[in-house]
Amino acid sequence: MFVPAKISMEEVNLLPQYLLPKNIETSDAFYEQILERSKVNGKIDGSVLSNLTFPFAKDHYDVFISYSHNDESIANRLYAYLSHKGLSCFLDSTIWHSADDLLNVIDHQYSWSEDEPGYFDYEKRNFSTSHVHTMLSMAMLEAIRRSEFCLFIESDNSVTLEEGIKDHTLSPWIYAENLYIRNINPELPERYKVRGLKTFSQGGILEQRESEGNDLKVEYHINLDDFIRVYSGDFMVILSGTQILDNIYRRNGIIRQITQRIRNRLYD
Repeated sequence: MFVPAKISMEEVNLLPQYLLPKNIETSDAFYEQILERSKVNGKIDGSVLSNLTFPFAKDHYDVFISYSHNDESIANRLYAYLSHKGLSCFLDSTIWHSADDLLNVIDHQYSWSEDEPGYFDYEKRNFSTSHVHTMLSMAMLEAIRRSEFCLFIESDNSVTLEEGIKDHTLSPWIYAENLYIRNINPELPERYKVRGLKTFSQGGILEQRESEGNDLKVEYHINLDDFIRVYSGDFMVILSGTQILDNIYRRNGIIRQITQRIRNRLYD
């Protein structure tokens, strides 16, 4: 990860529309199959199961798109346009399978109550959920690590916009991504590496699922201060691929900031 950025939903809607990606759709039979493929001596190999459920098509992505799942159509539009411009993008719905569907299959094999036939055991369900959510969290961290430019879509679904409240979210996933970015030492892209110095510090990023009605709602503070603001016009330029990102870095003085940090590190 190199630079975190944010773009409003309104700006995304200004981008020209291109052929949208197809989301991954799989049946219970698929999850039952990968669950069986993951078993070794009667135990589930969590690493194998995670790799089958949350695979990666590439070792490196130019852009990681972070968004509320209630804004999936907006994220698809952004993905389609950036892909058209020659940027390789990571969008979870286009490559990953469903953690909830996997969990459902696991629970139907392992989480039935022994005391109340036909019902799931509460503790067994908690145990299976912790495993699947840990797999998803680690895969999310790896996706961020593999991406150069982390782009968060701001909307009413992803960030709380109530009066007097700034940069809060009801999504534990957005909160987790934000913490990941703030604790990762971002890496300079190969084209910017100088004298063997490969990292510098930045902060912040995200994703969200909405709660409704009387469901449990927990609010988290997220830090978006270090996210540079980008606009539709930053991508609608006569450039392609990482040239678009280079142009954004120049406009925001990112390279100058990095150079200064490198010098400070050399002489501290």
